[in-house]
Amino acid sequence: MASKEVRSRTNSPSSQERTKYFYVPEEVIEEILAHLPIKNAACLSILSKRFVNSWKLCRDLSFTKEISRKFSKEEFVKFINNFMLNFSDKNMHRFSLYFDPTDQIDLVQNWVHKAIQCGITELELDFTVAEQTYMLSFFLTNIENLKLLKLNKCELDFIPTPDGSCPLQQITLQNVRVPSFTLEAIFSNCLKLRTLELTNCEFLYNLKILAQDLKGFTVLVVKNCTGLLLMRINAPSLHSIHYEGKMCEFKFESDLPDLSDVVLNITSPRAFQLLPHRNNVINALANVTTLAVNHTFLEALCARFGKHGYEGMDFLLWKLKEFQLFVGGDSHINPLDIAIFLKKCPCVERVLIDLGKYAFAESVFWEHHGKNFFMSFGPTFPFLGYVKIKGFTLKGMHVSMARLFLKNAPYLRSLEIVGARNDMDTVRITPEWIARGIWTNAKIEIHEYIKDKSGIFPSVRSKVI
Repeated sequence: MASKEVRSRTNSPSSQERTKYFYVPEEVIEEILAHLPIKNAACLSILSKRFVNSWKLCRDLSFTKEISRKFSKEEFVKFINNFMLNFSDKNMHRFSLYFDPTDQIDLVQNWVHKAIQCGITELELDFTVAEQTYMLSFFLTNIENLKLLKLNKCELDFIPTPDGSCPLQQITLQNVRVPSFTLEAIFSNCLKLRTLELTNCEFLYNLKILAQDLKGFTVLVVKNCTGLLLMRINAPSLHSIHYEGKMCEFKFESDLPDLSDVVLNITSPRAFQLLPHRNNVINALANVTTLAVNHTFLEALCARFGKHGYEGMDFLLWKLKEFQLFVGGDSHINPLDIAIFLKKCPCVERVLIDLGKYAFAESVFWEHHGKNFFMSFGPTFPFLGYVKIKGFTLKGMHVSMARLFLKNAPYLRSLEIVGARNDMDTVRITPEWIARGIWTNAKIEIHEYIKDKSGIFPSVRSKVI
């Protein structure tokens, strides 16, 4: 045994050999450190003498909320100054700052100016912790590399480049005033713009998206902008639109042949029914492949009994592949309305329905008209392969909705049911009970609400399911 142990120790590599085997060249370390956020690079400085100046190699200077919470304001300023004054790399990637610039606005402008001199491609300024909104007016001149700009409670005095060669590709403005001349300057000078996001912005009463000259403008996001009354959209290259907020009037002044992803979360109850240009909006969705809406939108399209029976708007979303619907407690739609809408989407493949807490309330209309018509309604969903119903209970309309898909989608592969919040009755039911009397090859899964992490309204560039 002793000889074996000696032999084992003899054959094992020495510490010098291990160092040689695991030695990483300096250029490789520098390349790794260059892509680390500043907080990670700074932590490495305590490992060994080799990493003592590791933070100087970092190209991602993100002074985030997480970092700022560890310091007083004075300490945080000193911390940032220490980095900015000693930083000379001309290939900085990002400068991100979460800060209260009160009494320090000149210092902040110096930091930004230094970052731009270092060739940043992304600039993010978040001043939400401040009591007032601050203006920065100089830094959009001489920006050769800046591609992404995010401002939160930080206004800009947009200084246009004379030849329209501003390199910005993504602009995100949040909690700021955006007068019409600012947007005009953006669309006139940022000819490479691909994404524009406006959240909680003011002065957008008449929002004009006049991007007919921007060949790469693909994503428009407008969320909770106070006072917005009208959106005029002339942007033939748009791929995605995400609108969230009170009802406003939409005017599409150009064809949207590439529009494929749309999110419409309209918070005004039943306001869409009063929209004078509803047909214009529906026609603009003709080529959409992914559509996420709430019940307010669907109510405007709902059929109701009229002089000639069950009537509704005439439209066809023949390219729609994925439909996502959130049904709130103040809705007046029922399973029949959803079925009729999906019948006008003949190629739909995926459906997600979030029923909310009090959705599908019993009504006189449903009891006397809707239920009987629904039971005899027989649309076929030939391409439907996946259905998810969230907020499911044992109410009759919920069960009828689930059974409709099992019965009328012959190639359904998966039905996922997520019980309502704080409702344990759903998890006690079985797939056999849901599918009783229906022949189906679909896999039926039943989950508790707390175990489901999917959101209601996705980004137009991502999927919920």
